[in-house]
Amino acid sequence: MLFNIRNTTPNDIGFYQYCFENSEFHWNLFGYNYRDIKKSVSYEKRYLKYIISILGNKQQKDIAFTHFCYEDISQEYWFSGGISPQFFNSGMGIYVGVIVLKYFFKLFSSAIVKAGTYKHNKRSTKMLLALGFQIIEIRDNEIIMQITLQLFNNEFVNRVLKRIEIF
Repeated sequence: MLFNIRNTTPNDIGFYQYCFENSEFHWNLFGYNYRDIKKSVSYEKRYLKYIISILGNKQQKDIAFTHFCYEDISQEYWFSGGISPQFFNSGMGIYVGVIVLKYFFKLFSSAIVKAGTYKHNKRSTKMLLALGFQIIEIRDNEIIMQITLQLFNNEFVNRVLKRIEIF
């Protein structure tokens, strides 16, 4: 499979709107303020924002977005994102996770990345654990995890990387 990762631009607002209009998407999206979609696609210094696309039938289709937010005090990045409702239960989430973390760790090899998910979001929990995230805290309805490059370099991720190409 052939994928592309690129920086988010204001032209991506339609993709964000499409995702946010889905009620299941809202229910599962952890820690994200989706009230201001324009802010989602605008440049902010402490955020790295990406769109992931898949190439098929000579057409490129956006399938997910991801954001990394740098926290000055803890010197950690928080990872969040969402997959297009069209691709729920398709297995694409794992590919997106591998692509963005591989890209991110090329830029920031010594970074600690944290992510959260709701306990009811079993797909997200399963994906994050498969990528190498480790649970560091369980709250009432939330699970907080973290990953480093060393944890990401695991057998499962290496198998996935053999099945994809990034252009």
